[in-house]
Amino acid sequence: MMEHLFCDCAFAEGVWGDVNIRQRRDIIGFLNHSLGSATEEETARLAAAFWTIWLWRNDVVWNNKIPDVVSAHDQMHRQRLGWKEAYRTTEHPARQAVTWKPPPRHTVKCNVDAASSVEVASFGAVVRDHAGDFVAAKSGRIEGVIDPYMAEAIGVKETLTWLKEQHHRSIIIESNCLSFCNAFNSSTFDLSYVGLIVKQCLSIARDIGNVRVTHVKRSANCVAHELARATGSTAALGVWIDIPPACIARFFTQ
Repeated sequence: MMEHLFCDCAFAEGVWGDVNIRQRRDIIGFLNHSLGSATEEETARLAAAFWTIWLWRNDVVWNNKIPDVVSAHDQMHRQRLGWKEAYRTTEHPARQAVTWKPPPRHTVKCNVDAASSVEVASFGAVVRDHAGDFVAAKSGRIEGVIDPYMAEAIGVKETLTWLKEQHHRSIIIESNCLSFCNAFNSSTFDLSYVGLIVKQCLSIARDIGNVRVTHVKRSANCVAHELARATGSTAALGVWIDIPPACIARFFTQ
């Protein structure tokens, strides 16, 4: 049953891009063989394939979704990139460390990040001015989403909606999600499963005025990451103006 579900049916073969991925091994033998000598890249692909197939099967069973191998394969690819980006380690982290830099005068910078777990996804957004002083922050939970890339995109959408209500007109959005930044800044429409969210982000940004989205390393986005992770506590859930929440207060001590 598991062999058919994850490896042998036509849909699974399309996601894997292989008609004999397990080479007659049972599912446990296939996993042991695949993981025994797998590189980090191969392990990420294996996990992304299994997870994508499982999500699509659930949608077929419970939501009457029509299987689409092309969309599923694209989702697997983005899932793998999202995981690599979220959990990537470097041989010399000190050399890769990048610190946050303030925006120009009359511009605010908003750092955004999302955190995903098996139960819930959440996001955190922190706004600072040209002097690096705290302006405002927002955090929230994203119900029904556990996909990292989707969580990042929805986090930016919720943040842009909030910033529009605050009447900011010149904003730099910083995110450590390279996939979202590339999609937002692309001249072509994103046809992936997150494309609709990206399109909504672009629409809100146009309504605001001058919005720029840039990619930064996690080390320069740590304040938003910390806030996103802290949203498991109701004390770190909501909106803060002028005074930061306790979970990120240390980033603003002089």
